[in-house]
Amino acid sequence: MSKKYQHFISTQRQSIPPLTQENFNSASVSNKNLTPN
Repeated sequence: MSKKYQHFISTQRQSIPPLTQENFNSASVSNKNLTPN
């Protein structure tokens, strides 16, 4: 992993509020609905 990418991730992590389990679940559900599996 490049240093630039690691820096980007660390800065994003500070600015974005922690992902709650509820938000993660709803995101997973919408991803499943979008992908034709």
